[in-house]
Amino acid sequence: MRTLSIALYGLYGSVPELISLDLANAFLFMSYALAWSGARVFDGRRPQPGWLITGATVWVLACQVPQFAEMPDVRALLGGGIVAAFLWLTAFEFWRGRAERLLSRWPAILILFAHGAIFLLRSPISLLLAVGSEIIGGAPGIGNAITLQNQAGNVPAMWVYIVVSAVLGVVANLALIGLERRVLKWHSAHRSADVA
Repeated sequence: MRTLSIALYGLYGSVPELISLDLANAFLFMSYALAWSGARVFDGRRPQPGWLITGATVWVLACQVPQFAEMPDVRALLGGGIVAAFLWLTAFEFWRGRAERLLSRWPAILILFAHGAIFLLRSPISLLLAVGSEIIGGAPGIGNAITLQNQAGNVPAMWVYIVVSAVLGVVANLALIGLERRVLKWHSAHRSADVA
């Protein structure tokens, strides 16, 4: 499925974006769901076939909103969130089966977790870079909307876009802080912070 997704990405510019981007992403999300389902089967659990299309369905429904299609930074946030969710579900399935002593289990869990974290860590950074570049370069998105509303003299709408970008940044940051606290409970810096 990932190969099909990459092949569809490769057609960008020669076929409609519905195929080269939206359908390609849908197949990509289905491939991560399939990996999660495979991890369930590996540990003797039943597959969840209905979940195979969940990420793709969320993506396709979001793509029906015209504003979503015009905001690449928000598309990156949603796509990264879907991929990270399935990667972490896959890591969780391997972790649930940790009673079976397999030498490769813990590296697989760590790699899957780190891969998912990378997808989420790039989101706040990409949000900052995207909004900044849109303000400077005029590319479509939240930053460009801020600039356009300012130039049109529509100050209330400009502030709405500013607040939306700030809320996205705060939510992403809080999610990462919560994740860090949950994952790094064992680390001495977090234990000493709880004592103080």
